[in-house]
Amino acid sequence: MQDIWLSGVDWDENVREAEKLNFEKWFEELKHLDKIKISRCLKNENNETRMKSMSIHTFVDASSIAYGAVTYLRCEYEKEDVTVRFVAAKGRVAPIESTSIPRLELLAETLGLKLTSRICKTLEIEIKQVTLWSDSMNGIYWIRNNSRQFKTFVANRIGEIHRVTNPSQWRYVPTNENPADYVSRGLPVNSLAVANNWWEGPSFLKESENEWPKSKIVVGNDGKFEMRNTAQTHLRTFLVSQEEWILSPKRYSNWTKLVRIRAWVIRFLENCKMKKEDRVRGQLNVVEIEESKNEMIKETQRRYFVEEYDKLSKNQKVGISSKLIKLNPRLDTEWVMRSDTRLKYSEFLPYDTKYPVYYPERVQLQS
Repeated sequence: MQDIWLSGVDWDENVREAEKLNFEKWFEELKHLDKIKISRCLKNENNETRMKSMSIHTFVDASSIAYGAVTYLRCEYEKEDVTVRFVAAKGRVAPIESTSIPRLELLAETLGLKLTSRICKTLEIEIKQVTLWSDSMNGIYWIRNNSRQFKTFVANRIGEIHRVTNPSQWRYVPTNENPADYVSRGLPVNSLAVANNWWEGPSFLKESENEWPKSKIVVGNDGKFEMRNTAQTHLRTFLVSQEEWILSPKRYSNWTKLVRIRAWVIRFLENCKMKKEDRVRGQLNVVEIEESKNEMIKETQRRYFVEEYDKLSKNQKVGISSKLIKLNPRLDTEWVMRSDTRLKYSEFLPYDTKYPVYYPERVQLQS
């Protein structure tokens, strides 16, 4: 459905041949759903009186297509008997707007946390009996650090994770042992029916905790790029206070060019603070470009909508005399001021269409 929306086809038009084939394949697989059998008995009733411990294990994963989580109940009985039962899973398609894989992995981690919290409440299990697994070293690195040192998108979600769980509850699992990989990449029904590591969890869960995966967390460049730094703060000051500085928008007629030049400057300033082996190289990535764009939008909004932006940043409503009040302005997770109207109830509109960004009348952005 997402692919069809992106193709621009109208409701009364035929879909493209490739999308038609995908739909036909999906309908054909529905015929095999009767092969899926799910046991709803989570505990071995015969052995319940001699149960030693019970714990929840949630695995998360993400790809450019989708992200999701799957949860298991692990029961350990006397005589070293262990059972692992599938409890629930949840998946979502990746956002239409460009998002880096590390950020998608973080979305999967927050989704897994919400799924786990609901299961714990239903089964009356304490959250401290939970272990959450991810194959994203960047994600676990962020979780094991203070949320305040990261940029807004990461900081907000890490803060949410820290409010519910302890960082020590998050562990690394190799990708080839992560059952949530099926959620993020998909699996045919016939294969899913016989996928034991999906229905019973990875084999190591039936072993003692000493046999569980251990790995030193090594963060990549994408993880380090999400760190807050003084370089951006200094650059922001230059752009706001010195109108004739070389990166002033007045000097450029092309929006895309200005965004990319600014992104290169930010990278240079950040690299100057890093060790040589840690410096970011190669072409600009999606995160760098989006960050550059958002920073310029925020600077423009702070300059032309001073009172409104100041109130929203303090979690206050804009004044009734503001010309923006009818558009119900709000700040998103990146602190960009957007309109929050009834468009948000449309499921298939892109994010930027549902929540339009405010620009002053005199500012014209050219692609």
